[in-house]
Amino acid sequence: MKNKSIIKSWEQFVIEYKEYLLTFEELWNNKLEKVKKYINEYKKKPSMESNNKYEKTLGNWINTQQYNFIKNAHTMKNI
Repeated sequence: MKNKSIIKSWEQFVIEYKEYLLTFEELWNNKLEKVKKYINEYKKKPSMESNNKYEKTLGNWINTQQYNFIKNAHTMKNI
């Protein structure tokens, strides 16, 4: 780019809002860390049937990952 102020503005934007610009892999790893933290804290797997929205979200995520792993699909697909 020829316009250095645009480059500088973009670089600053990326630094300031990096949590909104994560890659799919970074988002997946963040969710995995949240699941690990939940399991370590509560000593149980998060339930998909929970009334707690956060626990239910984590439970659904684990279920999806298990299904994808068994079916060798989506994120778990071997290329």
